[in-house]
Amino acid sequence: MKTSTKFIITFLVIILLPMAFLAFLSNSLINKRIERSVQEAINDKLKAAWLQYDERSGQMKMGMLQAANSYGFVDAVKKKNTDCLSHQWTY
Repeated sequence: MKTSTKFIITFLVIILLPMAFLAFLSNSLINKRIERSVQEAINDKLKAAWLQYDERSGQMKMGMLQAANSYGFVDAVKKKNTDCLSHQWTY
C-alpha cells in the first residue's frame, strides 16, 4: 500500500469520522432543544389565547344577561322591535 493511501485512510479515521459523529450529535441535540423551546412557546401562546377567548365569552354572556334583565328588552324581543333593540345596544 502506498504512503499516500495510508495517509488518506488515517486522516479519514482520525479526523473526519469523529468530526462527522460530533456534528451529527450536536445537530440532533440543538434540534431537540429548539423544538422543545418552540413547543413551549406555542403552548404558552395557545393557553393565553384560550384564556382571552374564555374571558371575552364570559363578558358577552354577562352582557347578554344584563341586557335581558333591562326594562323592555323581553317585550322588544317578543314583538321583534328592531329599533328598540338596536337602540339598547348603542348605549
